[in-house]
Amino acid sequence: MIAGEQNGRLGRVFVNFGRPIDVKTYLQKVDMSKVAHDNIDSVALRLSEKLYKEQQHMSTTNLSWLVAALLLQEQGQKVSLKQLTSNCIKLYDYLKKRKVTSVIMAEPTEFAVEKVVKKLGFKLKK
Repeated sequence: MIAGEQNGRLGRVFVNFGRPIDVKTYLQKVDMSKVAHDNIDSVALRLSEKLYKEQQHMSTTNLSWLVAALLLQEQGQKVSLKQLTSNCIKLYDYLKKRKVTSVIMAEPTEFAVEKVVKKLGFKLKK
């Protein structure tokens, strides 16, 4: 079982938001029209799509990210290592089908997931 180091605390999980951008400068750089009241919806949609695609190509997924994301989604205070590994495999398969850039070369194993869980600061209970 996986539990936080102390009662009521999670292990270490990091989120990287990247660096902020100036939208006006970015729109000029990518040759998109200026935002006005009559085109705000279409420009916002095109901008969101472009930034999403750029972000997908610049970020590479690793096993630590999968484990951290799954642990953050857990409702209970404990989760079995077997269930966490199973969820990692499902997420890995989904990302592989979607052709998401990843440094994960093989399907996650229980041993690899256990190692990541320990590095994130969680303790395993037998």
